Amino acid sequence: MIIGKYKFYFAGILLFFFCAVCFAQEKLLEASEISDLNTSQKQNMQGPDIIDGAKMPAENQEGKKAPVKPDLIIIDTRWAWGEVMSKEAGRLKLNYYDYEAEKEKEVFISVDEETKLENVENFEDIKINDVVSVDFIVTKGNINIARFITVNNLSRDWNSGQ
Repeated sequence: MIIGKYKFYFAGILLFFFCAVCFAQEKLLEASEISDLNTSQKQNMQGPDIIDGAKMPAENQEGKKAPVKPDLIIIDTRWAWGEVMSKEAGRLKLNYYDYEAEKEKEVFISVDEETKLENVENFEDIKINDVVSVDFIVTKGNINIARFITVNNLSRDWNSGQ
């Protein structure tokens, strides 16, 4: 008779433990994925092309555009506003202010055929010292690929002395 009286309590406790175990398994899986990602990032971070923790792929070091693959794994979407410090075929080196770290940083951002441009006709029209706004994705290989680049026309007028 005692079990009948407390059967709803037992059912509730069992349900609670079941949910707790499922939640813990999900968090452990997420943690292992992050750990795997951090391990692969550390393996990829070698050489002088590391800026802000991201290594540029070999294709970009030779000046080619970043490859776009149908199985591209996007980790994050970011935005940066800053000055173009250097430009090669297929990538920009951007100097920007990181408000969270409260300091200036540099980042390499690649372009591909999906990159959209505003206030310029093509990538070659972007000049060093232009101020740009860039929306970009960060892929699983820690590669930054621009999705939208806007060139600030006021910076061009200021630099040209108009």
